[in-house]
Amino acid sequence: MTSLTLARSEAIKRNLRVTLCKSADGASCTTEGDWAQGWLVFVDRDSDGVLDPGEGVLRMQAVLSGKFTLTNRNARNWYAYRPDGSAASSGGQVTGTFRVCPPTGDAFRARRVVTNIIGRPQVWAGIGTLSCP
Repeated sequence: MTSLTLARSEAIKRNLRVTLCKSADGASCTTEGDWAQGWLVFVDRDSDGVLDPGEGVLRMQAVLSGKFTLTNRNARNWYAYRPDGSAASSGGQVTGTFRVCPPTGDAFRARRVVTNIIGRPQVWAGIGTLSCP
């Protein structure tokens, strides 16, 4: 949730698009795997969802410990904030749900990080009708 809040805040402050992308190595974006492998938050000057030379990394999140899973069906590869604070994603949807599942797969202990139409993230307990892997 902190990375989403940071990305939204920086996009508004800088008047530039700021993107989160999945990253296995902490240096480049990937289209493989899920979000639990880690991610980058960066200033996406050309709005392509890919970290290019000269685009500054604002935060690098390493792999989530404890075998947590983190998925988002709408934002499979990247999730971005526009300068007005609204969101965009690789799935074309502007709202999204990041599903955080514990290693046990217990849906009761899972959480959803939900972004609304204006891009504001919120944490919800449980994952509703969704299941944990």
